[in-house]
Amino acid sequence: MALAAALISASVWLTPASSATSDYFRALLDDHFRESEEPVASGDPPVVTLHDISPDIFTHVLYYVYSDHTELPPELAYDVLSVADMYLLPGLKRLCGRSLAQLLEEDSVVGVWRIAKLFRLARLEDQCTEYMAKVIEKLVEREDFVEAVREEAAAVAARQETDSIPLVDDIRFHVASTVQTYSAIEEAQQQLRALENLLVSIGLDC
Repeated sequence: MALAAALISASVWLTPASSATSDYFRALLDDHFRESEEPVASGDPPVVTLHDISPDIFTHVLYYVYSDHTELPPELAYDVLSVADMYLLPGLKRLCGRSLAQLLEEDSVVGVWRIAKLFRLARLEDQCTEYMAKVIEKLVEREDFVEAVREEAAAVAARQETDSIPLVDDIRFHVASTVQTYSAIEEAQQQLRALENLLVSIGLDC
């Protein structure tokens, strides 16, 4: 932590290790983004000013850049994810996704699902819909879930009456995939019925 803290300031030194990990940092070194300043002396590494990032968040970025890992608490995962996306660090984004998966609860799953879609974290998105399938009978009573279904339906280009809704399809898949016993069949039917009733109630029978 001391090393990372020492490097975090208005300016940071970029090294081959950091540029090899991130296309963003490589572009800075190549002067593609015109953000690097003139080195103070010949042979010194370039100094780059980074804006709108807190020391706590950049600490995790530095640890990942130099060690390919960082201990990431779930409460910081979204902020680190935003920076990882900006700095073109797909591996760090996946780490953030694994951390965010720890937050899945009835009250949070829709929000985490939105984050997964926004940052194209397919594994996290699948984990969210799998969790939704488990609690679908409660989710259909939640306005945030209903709004998510409406938005997914609206996003289907030139939607016809028979078009499917990706979020609904994924939930159906996970409900069906858990069926292994007769009692599970009854439970799955009840879950699917709750979902179908919601779709009918909001005019999205599909």
